[in-house]
Amino acid sequence: MYLKQIDKDTNKTATRIEFEKVANDLLMVSVNNDINDQAQVFSYWRMLGNRGNPPLEVGVNTETGTIKSITFFVDSDCFEEFRFSNEDTLSGNILIDSSVFSKPNDYINNKGNYCVTLNSNKFMCRFNEKSDIKETIVNENIEFYVDNNNQLRGFAINNLTDSEIKTIKSFL
Repeated sequence: MYLKQIDKDTNKTATRIEFEKVANDLLMVSVNNDINDQAQVFSYWRMLGNRGNPPLEVGVNTETGTIKSITFFVDSDCFEEFRFSNEDTLSGNILIDSSVFSKPNDYINNKGNYCVTLNSNKFMCRFNEKSDIKETIVNENIEFYVDNNNQLRGFAINNLTDSEIKTIKSFL
């Protein structure tokens, strides 16, 4: 089950992205998609992966329907060559159907893998298999990729610094 887009918010939020090398062969990437969101309790959609790394987690503020955070781990096995192509690029934020969560601080675990690729100064992450992307929603340095069924199928971090690119390449 993928997170489903129910709408778009044309307002952008301030974001923060952190790359932390947690081991010689493991990079943790943390995305705060709204640094001004002070809510304390989020629900999480998780892609379990191959159990070699902790799961990819997408934190959703169920009151607003916005994605608050994304945390995932990268090692050399996560890399795969791919590209997202789409028809429409919109500015703002994706709004998620939060009714998939039964209560606050709920977790939805999904079997499957995620993969990443570095494309110029963009670090992309895709959930499971390839899919046709209908639109891209861009909030500051974060892109959300939505398929023809309005499902979130991946995201990208744009405008990487030279230092961030060097860190990512050290895992290739």
